[in-house]
Amino acid sequence: LEPLLATPIATGELLLGKALAAGVPGLMLTWASWLVTLAAGLGFGATRVMHATLLSPAWILGMAGLAPALTFLTVMVLVIVSSRVNDVRAATQIGGILVLPIIVMFVSQISRGLLLSIPLVLGAIAAVLLLALIAMGLAVRLFQRETILVRWKQSR
Repeated sequence: LEPLLATPIATGELLLGKALAAGVPGLMLTWASWLVTLAAGLGFGATRVMHATLLSPAWILGMAGLAPALTFLTVMVLVIVSSRVNDVRAATQIGGILVLPIIVMFVSQISRGLLLSIPLVLGAIAAVLLLALIAMGLAVRLFQRETILVRWKQSR
């Protein structure tokens, strides 16, 4: 941890690297799960259902654009949370709450309570990216390398 925090890179670069390291594996699993679900649905002969839902242009746009944007926003919010709390369990619990709106949207879409359209997905991508950029700016301001380094050295 000490060499990482002492590297001569900007805090934004450090947090972006952290976001990529934390977010890319989850995003890859999300896409892999989507593909497995598609393959299973198509394999069981639910072609019409798959084309109406998971293969619709809005879903494909959501998976290609909204999923990465939500991943980046979530990681940035968790960076903010982890820089403010001292307990890993508290950060994990707060992070779990962040997932609830996404679950509600997913269940609403599956149950046809929320119909995704391309304009809706594009608007959501723009809104989430704006929030993610705001969160990154806030995370950069709140991230204190020296404080983290001192706490880490004291806990060793």
